[in-house]
Amino acid sequence: MSSSHRSQSRTKRALTPGERAKKSKVASTGRLVAQGAQRTTTVRGARPQPFARAESVRQRVGFTQQEYADFLGIDARTYARRGEEDRLRGGESLQVEMVDLILEEASRVFRDPELARKWLRSPIVSLDNKRPIDHLDSIGGYERVKDTLGKIEYGMY
Repeated sequence: MSSSHRSQSRTKRALTPGERAKKSKVASTGRLVAQGAQRTTTVRGARPQPFARAESVRQRVGFTQQEYADFLGIDARTYARRGEEDRLRGGESLQVEMVDLILEEASRVFRDPELARKWLRSPIVSLDNKRPIDHLDSIGGYERVKDTLGKIEYGMY
């Protein structure tokens, strides 16, 4: 191996212990572990959720069945069929779980479930003038909304 090749490989930044732990935890469990101010929250991937949980979250957010089906990226008839099967698919379950966790966190931060619901459905400047719920279609969006709630909690907004 040439000396220039060795020096290039040495310039790679080593992972910090926290980054290594997070990377190994995601790889070994298939779950993303998000660090919160008060607790650690696990967002599970492909674990199907009962339809009753989706309905509970939908009602707490204040969506119609059509709005919630659109949010989940499925047709309203497919959403109704999921109710008959009493199961959601993996991606749908993940979205339901993210909304549920963010709604719980927002209720805790604002100390009012109704205010949390309104916040979740209102455009927020720090979220590119989009509603927080519109970001909950990916883990990255979930993290961004959770970070915004943390900033609100600690008076940064």
